[in-house]
Amino acid sequence: LELKRPLDILQKVTIVDTPGLGDALKDFSELVAYALRQADAVIYVFSANYPLSQTEQLFLKTSILPQKYTDLFLVANYCNMMPDHDGYDRMKSMLADRVQGLLPGWEPYMLSALDERCLQLGEERPNEELAATLADNFSEFRAQLEKLVEQKRYMVIPDRMQRLLHAMTADLE
Repeated sequence: LELKRPLDILQKVTIVDTPGLGDALKDFSELVAYALRQADAVIYVFSANYPLSQTEQLFLKTSILPQKYTDLFLVANYCNMMPDHDGYDRMKSMLADRVQGLLPGWEPYMLSALDERCLQLGEERPNEELAATLADNFSEFRAQLEKLVEQKRYMVIPDRMQRLLHAMTADLE
């Protein structure tokens, strides 16, 4: 499935949306592993409703972190579901604690794809109390992605070739 949107950043990148974890009908682990081997960066999206379960933490530890991505974005989606700023702050603190065990010094982006889409379309926002915070968070996330794309512009092909060479060497050994 190929989708095209009139966004400048999408003209410079290819996004692969892999299946989620724990699909009861089919095991997608090989497909996900293949996509990860090809990736220049990973945006790991998880639900703020069920944040970083043991399964997700194990997946991060065993499948993503060993590949030593310098460009890993942890994204908590559905943050518009937090009841208010206090609930948002509690979730942010709890997520920061969980992430510290995996990636000391990192914090996940607290986002809402729904809120961002409503903002783009000029529609009513799903959580007016958190609307400004969520918009600021998404702007910061977007700026970091754009910065990464610009930095990787001339390094992607050599970087991919180096990883491919390392993988081939490991396979030969």
